[in-house]
Amino acid sequence: MTRPALTLPVFLVALALTPALHAERLMDSMDALTSAWSATQTQWTRGDFKDLLPNAQKAVQLAQDRFGPLHPSVVPYFNNLAVVDETLALYPEAESNFRWGLALGEKALGPNDPSLADSLVPLARLLDQLGRFEEAGLTLQRALALQKAGGEKSAPEEAQALELAADIQAHQGSLDPAVEDLKQALALPGISSLPLEAGLLTHLGKLESAQKDWKDAETHLQKALALNQKNNVPGSITIADSLQALADFYQLSGDPVKARDFAAKALDLDLHFIGPEDTYANIPYHQRGAEAYGALGRWKDAQGLYQRILAIKTQVYGPLHPEVALTLENLADTSLKLGEEDAARKDLGQALLILRKYFAPDHPLIRDAQKRLSSLTQP
Repeated sequence: MTRPALTLPVFLVALALTPALHAERLMDSMDALTSAWSATQTQWTRGDFKDLLPNAQKAVQLAQDRFGPLHPSVVPYFNNLAVVDETLALYPEAESNFRWGLALGEKALGPNDPSLADSLVPLARLLDQLGRFEEAGLTLQRALALQKAGGEKSAPEEAQALELAADIQAHQGSLDPAVEDLKQALALPGISSLPLEAGLLTHLGKLESAQKDWKDAETHLQKALALNQKNNVPGSITIADSLQALADFYQLSGDPVKARDFAAKALDLDLHFIGPEDTYANIPYHQRGAEAYGALGRWKDAQGLYQRILAIKTQVYGPLHPEVALTLENLADTSLKLGEEDAARKDLGQALLILRKYFAPDHPLIRDAQKRLSSLTQP
């Protein structure tokens, strides 16, 4: 699952306030509003979720007090509250807050204002996560049309929206349109000079691997590695990511020798970021290390890291969160490789139980977990 992101609120022009009254309200509420939003951002970044939702709700209330409950300047706070809801797997609340922010923007600015994309794009991402792919695609199409008509989108913003469009297409099994979306993103003016280019190339190479277009996939993944090596210090985690992507590619394309070589190089870099601490911030590094261990067939080492990730996620999110389910599935994979079928069955069963709590029966995550569980022999 893709982690949502908080955005820095940008206050819109105070359409309903005179300049003097707007300045007065701005002075009176600046400190409290800034403090509430900063607390939300800090807690979200650290994985300190105990008071995350109350602080996000407080920021919304303070923004409404400051600008008025229907003023468009409160929209970014509703969007950030929705992101917090999504992080906590409060998906109906997240959708409601994204849609309310969108409605406020439409009421104040009209249905064709380009700034509405600030609500539409994260809403499309949420709908994609929920498996509502057609609705996600239509929502994103509207966002892209508004941005294009307004002429206010930057190349990175457009590229990220096109990358989301590629995800939505790929999740529906439409790989050709997904590849074209990424190629369109890479062709945008100025993208070739941005760090974003390497990520887009990696994404493109992975989709081409899924299509068994081995030549183009290798070309794009190798180019991504070269860019990351050029633009980052030696030993950077982004270089490790490119090495691991190539390891996965060579494994899929039938070259296990090269796959192991690249996985070993990736692991060598990953190990510099895997320390004894098990905190929320360490999850991405533990995950990378576990994947590299798995690519090398070091399943016991991979299992150890996944167990550490599970402990962190359980503490941060609680035991019944979709993120916990995903790590349980990772653990099930390693258990099967180690011949521990009973443990794998238990973890897959728990993962499926969690996923059913949040997603529709036809969601790809549920279908995949059911398929994997049913493939195991009964004890």
